[in-house]
Amino acid sequence: SAYLQAALHAGELPGVVAIDALMPMLSKAEAESRISGNMTIVPWANPIGRAQYLNGDHQGRFHLGTRTNFNRGFPRLPAPDVALLPAHGTVDQRLKTRLLQLSIGHDIVLDLHCDDEGLAYLYVHTSLWPAMADCAAAMGVDAVMLWDEDPDGTFEGASIMPYQNVPADVACLDRRVATTVEYRGILDVDGALAGVDAEG
Repeated sequence: SAYLQAALHAGELPGVVAIDALMPMLSKAEAESRISGNMTIVPWANPIGRAQYLNGDHQGRFHLGTRTNFNRGFPRLPAPDVALLPAHGTVDQRLKTRLLQLSIGHDIVLDLHCDDEGLAYLYVHTSLWPAMADCAAAMGVDAVMLWDEDPDGTFEGASIMPYQNVPADVACLDRRVATTVEYRGILDVDGALAGVDAEG
């Protein structure tokens, strides 16, 4: 099963455009019975950030009320069990809980972002490397950044860290994908690039 989300930082559009290019491919694959698992796709993961403007300038990276980065402060779970997620919180905390409710339990979790400027690259937890090397190659990224601690509570960290505390036969780290995909720069919104990203 797979979970894809884009625009957690609401102004980062390359992932949104890649998902838009991916959808017809998935429809065709489904019609040809080439999809055997479940997929959850959230093309605009952050409606709060999407609605934030200051003096006509879009502000989708930080919550304007708290100045908290939308990709920080995700709940840290001791196990991959959605019943452990908090039931209450501020509106941005509830958004983070909802995104984890949708993503926990999937074998593949992709969080699509972009940088200000840059090459395409992945963030990958050290427990998933080198098993994710084939994924990196298929996506055609230019680099992979490995990490082993997540003190800030990113979405990717909240997606993979619960599996560090469970038996190996439950964690299945050799078959699990959880990564932040950085699709180049924020201005790299282009139909041709989106098609390449969707193919990956």
